[in-house]
Amino acid sequence: MRVFLQAIIYFTLFTFHNAFSSSQTQWTKISPNFISAETVNINSQGDIFVGTFFDGIYRSTDDGSSWVQVYSDNGQKPISKLAVNHQDQLFLGTKDFGVWTSIDNGFNWVQTPCNLAEVSDIEINSEDDIFAANIDNGGGIYRSTDNGNSWDFIRPDTTVQYITTIFITGNNEIYCGTIGSPQ
Repeated sequence: MRVFLQAIIYFTLFTFHNAFSSSQTQWTKISPNFISAETVNINSQGDIFVGTFFDGIYRSTDDGSSWVQVYSDNGQKPISKLAVNHQDQLFLGTKDFGVWTSIDNGFNWVQTPCNLAEVSDIEINSEDDIFAANIDNGGGIYRSTDNGNSWDFIRPDTTVQYITTIFITGNNEIYCGTIGSPQ
């Protein structure tokens, strides 16, 4: 698990155009040349999902030896983040079209009623509560406690603007990164 987390950090912080795996200090390319890979996540079965900015979502069921495009919208919904809950339900944050969910490994997607134009991050805590960060209209975080069927707006602080990233600890403490200055 530690090696996989290192790969996620390497992959998402630098947004390389390929997926890599790591065995301590040696990196090995495990993907085709994705077009602007934005996010990577893994479900409980070990399936790897890669969300791209303009080329949809790819899935590997064999540790990255082969990839299948499970979702394509022809670049209409730029992807910002993928998250997976404990039931292997996928949640997709987009740059312009809110939060979407899939219960069939990414082959079909349904938009949730989360009224966000630009989702910058999605994280799920140990209780399967979903948190979506927003950098549009002053920012903030939306929370769903029912698998995305309804959402509540929570704002960490009235001076916080444009939340770009969320991190949730094992104790369900939430940390968020922002851009912009407090007012």
